[in-house]
Amino acid sequence: MGNLRRRLCSGVVALVLTTGGLNAFAPELQASTPPVGRANQSAGPVIAASALPPEAWSTLALIRKNGPFPYQKDGIVFGNREHLLPLMPYGYYHEYTVPPPAAADETSALQQRRVRDRGIRRIVCGGQAAGVACYYTADHYTSFQRIVG
Repeated sequence: MGNLRRRLCSGVVALVLTTGGLNAFAPELQASTPPVGRANQSAGPVIAASALPPEAWSTLALIRKNGPFPYQKDGIVFGNREHLLPLMPYGYYHEYTVPPPAAADETSALQQRRVRDRGIRRIVCGGQAAGVACYYTADHYTSFQRIVG
């Protein structure tokens, strides 16, 4: 009986997949919002470079002159797994750390520890030369704003 049930379930799954998924049976369940892609990103949220936090200005300056970067992971490939940026081939985007705001009374030991703690803010840039298209996230990839200016 278990083998028959398993084969029946497999057949139903195959039927659903070959007929275009569940939306073939209930088109009213389809999402009304278009998928995120290059066309949708051009109208996405933007932020002026001058409106970025001061720590982001420093990061942008380092990106423009190609380093040196204080964090070991700066410049690594950003995979865009969230698909919030325009879809591009893997390796197109690279991420850079925007450090947390520094406290005026930090000791050098605390500053050294902060170099290891990257925080949640990043700048992600794509293109052949760093800075062709850059995006800022203040919430660790939950949302992005395209940097302009």
